[in-house]
Amino acid sequence: MSLPAVTASVKAAFDIACMVRWLDLSDAWISVQTTHPSDDVGAILATADYVSRTRAAAGKPPLKMAMVLDAMVRAHEVQGALGAEMSFNEHGIDNVFLTKIACAAVVAKLLGGGRDEILAATSLAFFEPS
Repeated sequence: MSLPAVTASVKAAFDIACMVRWLDLSDAWISVQTTHPSDDVGAILATADYVSRTRAAAGKPPLKMAMVLDAMVRAHEVQGALGAEMSFNEHGIDNVFLTKIACAAVVAKLLGGGRDEILAATSLAFFEPS
């Protein structure tokens, strides 16, 4: 039995994130806020896979790995910069909050979003309950 594409993408994101977290070799960036940049990988890889499959089905070229790596670097920079400047733990907010913000921005871009869509996705990440 094969999974529908949406279910397969969600499962891929979960599986990849679990594997990365399980194998996490202390990639924590400890500053004002402890963050784990590897937490971004699951969402980015699953989205890149989905976008590439969708593009291939439409006869377009898949994403290049450079775009995927660029997304990872950007997510790590967003997450790290926010964590370096603000201590959300002091206010009862877990470090996963930073992952949500970073992933919302880069995944929106991978999905073809422009500036307005990326801002909207990032804004929603602030208000989506954990």
